Amino acid sequence: MKRFILSLVPLLVVTLISAQQPVPKTFPKTITVSGSAEMEITPNEIHVAVTLKEYEKKGKSKVTIDAIQKQFLQNVRKAGIPDSLIKVMNYGGNSGMHWWKKKPVNDVMLSSIVYELIFSEPKQVEALIKLLDEDATEQFAVTLITHTNMSAMQKQLRINATKAAKEKAIYLSDAVGEKIGHAINISEIPLMEPYFRKAANTIEHFAADAVDPAPEFSKLKLRSEMNVVFELL
Repeated sequence: MKRFILSLVPLLVVTLISAQQPVPKTFPKTITVSGSAEMEITPNEIHVAVTLKEYEKKGKSKVTIDAIQKQFLQNVRKAGIPDSLIKVMNYGGNSGMHWWKKKPVNDVMLSSIVYELIFSEPKQVEALIKLLDEDATEQFAVTLITHTNMSAMQKQLRINATKAAKEKAIYLSDAVGEKIGHAINISEIPLMEPYFRKAANTIEHFAADAVDPAPEFSKLKLRSEMNVVFELL
């Protein structure tokens, strides 16, 4: 009887050791695909920064920033821009003299102000340019061209790109006799370049367009790319 019990001990030890060893994980077969979607839209919102500055003409007194502002805001309203789309971005001032040069006795400080305007139509830009005071307007720069419904459009592009990735996964897996299962991972591929078309940041750009009886904003090209990992059944 003792011999029988002793003979069971090695077998029991081997069984316990085998049970404690980890079972190797089996990773699922997967397929990784990318999908893209594009869309062209006509922008309906253009942001412009206008810098106004005091100036002097020979034999005349300085034209103050208050007078320049008053005339500018009147012209902006004539161009069809409501007050809600006009805001002050910055104030400044300088004499136009370099710091290392000796200032003349009659050196005058010239104040400046920067406004941001939001246009919805090209004809508004054209109308304002015709009314601008060339002496007071130091800079007219486009800062952003976009669309008021941009977020919704980008969301739809991501959805379309993801659907395109799934369609690609289906026909590629069919080619090797497999079927796709659940999506394991979905990620967006960052684009190397901005989706919007760059605009010229000069007043001359718009002045040239002003000869066109019906100027239009250039279309924006939107693009989205998605990466999806599916399991293979």
